[in-house]
Amino acid sequence: MAGRRVFRLEREVDLTAREYGILELLARRRGDVVTRTEISEHLYNDDSELISNAIDVHVASLRRKLGGVLIQTRRGIGYLFDA
Repeated sequence: MAGRRVFRLEREVDLTAREYGILELLARRRGDVVTRTEISEHLYNDDSELISNAIDVHVASLRRKLGGVLIQTRRGIGYLFDA
């Protein structure tokens, strides 16, 4: 995590700062459901305007880049990283 680098199948994956922030939070809380509110508080400061589906868009992008099985949705609750 210190190098902010992510690898999948021995190849480095380019992530945006927000994608990395989500992945880092989910990985630190692996096995626990992380709510959208927790993700929002982790990524955005109080002055930032949050588009309602921005987190969903970032998670979808992470799934495309890393494979769809690592991040699971708990509908109505949040997301779960299960690596």
